[in-house]
Amino acid sequence: MTTPRCTGGRSALLNKPGAGTTVVGSVGSRWVMKAVLIFTAAFAIYFVTRSPGLDEWDSVQFAMGIREFNLWKHQPHPPGYPLYIFLAWLPVRLIGWSPEFSLQFLSCAGGALFVAAIGSTVNWMEEGHHADQLF
Repeated sequence: MTTPRCTGGRSALLNKPGAGTTVVGSVGSRWVMKAVLIFTAAFAIYFVTRSPGLDEWDSVQFAMGIREFNLWKHQPHPPGYPLYIFLAWLPVRLIGWSPEFSLQFLSCAGGALFVAAIGSTVNWMEEGHHADQLF
């Protein structure tokens, strides 16, 4: 019996036609579940420990920018962060949240997404993967 030959840093199993196009059930779902768990834990920590109000002038300018986006009035300060303001503006208009809560929720979600991405990357690298295997 012969052992699989490795070529180009990839195992012989990945060189078969159709290999790498599907996620193995348990491995893929474990990775997703870890990322969701990390996101949920980080979001909960950020949400519970958020500031009860607008505590700096920047946050006041962002809240004013949700009500009226006007860079000349520093609502918010330049460069204006249009995507951040738009994503915080949507819940204000569609759900009726206050600008303060919308900004806090968006910041908690963004921070938790970053923590989940870093956690998933570290977990992936601990399994023996390297950046050169991405491409």
